[in-house]
Amino acid sequence: MERVRGRAYSHDLRLRVLAASDRGMSARQIACTFGVSISYAIKVRQRRDRTGEVRALKPRQVQVRRLAGLEETLREQVARKLDATLLELCAWIEREHGVSIGRTALWRELHRLRLTLKKRMARPVRKGETGWHLGLHQRIRSQDIGPGQDGICAPQAL
Repeated sequence: MERVRGRAYSHDLRLRVLAASDRGMSARQIACTFGVSISYAIKVRQRRDRTGEVRALKPRQVQVRRLAGLEETLREQVARKLDATLLELCAWIEREHGVSIGRTALWRELHRLRLTLKKRMARPVRKGETGWHLGLHQRIRSQDIGPGQDGICAPQAL
């Protein structure tokens, strides 16, 4: 989800707020009269007093995403290595593309692209469990993996 930035108040409103301030109105009275915040009334006056500028500042530049242009490459890599961790993907991106990116920024990019990194559960299923667990158990058996051979022991019944 992209953030929508607020727009500057009109130049006319800005001039009316400054004129009211020059007439001696308090910031609280200006806020009530013109429907602006108290902090706006204070800040517009301070800016004029300090710099002499009454116009609104130019909008800030939107930050360019670090992985812009690498979306398809990222999709392919995630499809190739479904069990990769975020840190492994960060290292791959830096090694292959020279882009240093943090784990959280990469997670946000994957979320934006609707990509998930899901781990396959590779441990045996307890007796009596059904549904998708049964299919998983069959998959483990077909790979000749016995209970505990994946490094995780099956839970003991009480």
